[in-house]
Amino acid sequence: MSNLVPEVYCSNFSVTKMFYIKVFGFNMKDENEEQSVARFNLGKMEFILEEPLPSDIHKNTIKLKKFFSSDIDFSCEVDDIKDLYYRIKTLSAKSLCSKIENKSFEQNGATITHQQFIARDPDGYRFRFYQ
Repeated sequence: MSNLVPEVYCSNFSVTKMFYIKVFGFNMKDENEEQSVARFNLGKMEFILEEPLPSDIHKNTIKLKKFFSSDIDFSCEVDDIKDLYYRIKTLSAKSLCSKIENKSFEQNGATITHQQFIARDPDGYRFRFYQ
C-alpha cells in the first residue's frame, strides 16, 4: 500500500472506471458501486476514484467542473512504456498529451535517464507514465 493515496473526483464513475482499467491498464483493487468509489493501482501507484453523489454535502461545497484538477500531475512508473503508449494511442489517442521522450536528471552525482509520456483521463487529470 502507498503512503499517500490521493482521492480524485470524476464526472462519470462507470465511464472513468472502465477507462482506467482498459486504456491506462490499472487494476481495480476494490469497489463500492453504491457509493461510486473504487481503489486502483498500477505498480506502486495507488489512488481512489469517486464520483460525488448529491448526498455528499461536504463535497458539494465547492463547484466541481470539467477538468477537476488541472493543477496536479500524477507520476506512475510502468514496466513497459511502449506497450502502454501504443495501447492508449490505439484506444484513446485524444488522451495523449505527448509522445514518448527521453528525460534526464541528476541524482546523487549520477545522470538518470528514463522514457516518459503524458496522458489525460476523461476528466483531465494528467498522468506522467515513465520507465
